[in-house]
Amino acid sequence: LNALRVKARDSSTQGSARCNAGPDQSSSAPSCSHTLIIFDWDDTLLCSSALSEDPTASTDRGGLAALGTEVQSLLQLSASLGATAIVTNSCRGWVQSSAATFLPALLPLLERVPI
Repeated sequence: LNALRVKARDSSTQGSARCNAGPDQSSSAPSCSHTLIIFDWDDTLLCSSALSEDPTASTDRGGLAALGTEVQSLLQLSASLGATAIVTNSCRGWVQSSAATFLPALLPLLERVPI
């Protein structure tokens, strides 16, 4: 997350070159419209294994709220750098369902992220 913040900060000082990728900042470099950032949900954004292995982990509301804040910051920053999506190998609705249970503050943002 800190590396993305540095990239976003550095890019914002470069004006129109902000979205160009790679060391060559020429006009032929890919732009934000060509950038796709994909996150896996389970054990990347949500600590699913820890929650299923340790029944007490799901009762740590402070820890889950902190995780939710970090995930929200990461997704917002990612969206500022390019198209952002979440993938899962689980069934349809799992991301929203598990977020409702463990990271409810994240639900409004998830409505705007393709899953």
